[in-house]
Amino acid sequence: MGFGNNTGSTYEKHKDYVNEQNRRRRIVKHTDPDAKTKAVRTRLEKDLPRWLKYHGGEAFASPWSADHERILAKIATAMTKGGMFALAMPRGHGKSTILKWVTAYVLLTGRRKYVVVIAATAELAQSIVDFIRQQITESDTLHAHYPHVTTYARATDGKAIKARYQLR
Repeated sequence: MGFGNNTGSTYEKHKDYVNEQNRRRRIVKHTDPDAKTKAVRTRLEKDLPRWLKYHGGEAFASPWSADHERILAKIATAMTKGGMFALAMPRGHGKSTILKWVTAYVLLTGRRKYVVVIAATAELAQSIVDFIRQQITESDTLHAHYPHVTTYARATDGKAIKARYQLR
């Protein structure tokens, strides 16, 4: 098969073939978790404190205090039924960490389609968004349970822009 000055159908077929192969190489597809992993994910999603401990790892290594349990119950109610409440705890008791992980939880589990992050400064709000982006692109436990989200975020290096045909 010669490719020199060939302008006939052989050249066009080869060019189409190469273009199709290049397009297929750019396509990223996720693999759904097995049944056991899906069952674990479903069980965890029904219990916010357990989900936080499982995916939050070292951030939630200590047992929940009564205050934490009360606040997590309020958060769960706000997620399912709506509503707002004020959250006050002493410094270092995990308010920001809980907020970051709960935001990841509601997005990954589909409890909310959109989340508006409001903080004292734009830098603090951006740090929450950056934290969630980092977890989605780097956390192995989140990747095991939510490959339909994490695979694509990893493939695009966390950037929202993608090439035509890149993701399916």
